[in-house]
Amino acid sequence: MSATTHTSPVGARDRARSVVRILFVAAMAVFVLIGATLVAVQAVGVVLVQPALVSGASDALLVPAIGAAIVFGLIAFGGGYLEDRPSSGDASTGD
Repeated sequence: MSATTHTSPVGARDRARSVVRILFVAAMAVFVLIGATLVAVQAVGVVLVQPALVSGASDALLVPAIGAAIVFGLIAFGGGYLEDRPSSGDASTGD
């Protein structure tokens, strides 16, 4: 006899929330690493008075940093729909 398991909507929501949380942390880590690398390389360029290093870092890392920020923001936006919301009252008033 085989046992079949049916995933309830609540279980699927919890699983989706876990996956989104992992993606959120990974995207945030990638964004922070790219951004920190960009700033660190530019700081070294400023200290060493190497304008090519400053502009080269920007040319190489600015677009990936913006792309990572966009992905991070979209994951955060989508993850907001998976959070539990209170069902009583009108939440739009802020009261």
